[in-house]
Amino acid sequence: ALVKQAHPRWSPVQMKAAIMNTAGHDLFTGPDQTGDRYGPARVGAGRVDALAAVQTQLLAYASDASGAVSASFGVVEAPIQRDKVTRIKRVRIQNKGNAAAELSASYDGIVSQPGVSYQVQPSTVTVLAHGSTIVRVVMTVIPGQLRKTIDPTMATSQTDPLAGFDRARQFISDASGRLVISQTGQPDLRVPV
Repeated sequence: ALVKQAHPRWSPVQMKAAIMNTAGHDLFTGPDQTGDRYGPARVGAGRVDALAAVQTQLLAYASDASGAVSASFGVVEAPIQRDKVTRIKRVRIQNKGNAAAELSASYDGIVSQPGVSYQVQPSTVTVLAHGSTIVRVVMTVIPGQLRKTIDPTMATSQTDPLAGFDRARQFISDASGRLVISQTGQPDLRVPV
């Protein structure tokens, strides 16, 4: 409601991007920001910062999927007979401000998976006032290196509520983090990957 009040002409995806991009407060398994960081699959973009969401003049959101902010690759098939599988997601960076923005873009990995890597192209961009540009998040999978690993914030077992004893947790392996867009003197923007 605050973002809509401050920017009544922004589209729903732009408002959603403002809220998600500026959710710059990570969640951890331990108190006082100790332990492992929770990844986007568990906690989304992070804790919302309403003031930052209202004040941001930069927005970043997936340009490949209508209404989506996150650069989600979903389940990617990686046949073992292939040497490499590559997928690309495009993220639009939009400047709603009155001055050009010099930005750097990088990937901040949180949950790793052997055989999966991400790269951001290009790593630096200039977005003109009231303009936009595209950066690409490139996922590379080496099928022969894949291993089923569990997110470090998850327990490897869980208690069966009916039987009352622990069972091995069923899980899907994940490789996730955030596209981080940085500008000198400004808080980083983040897009879940």
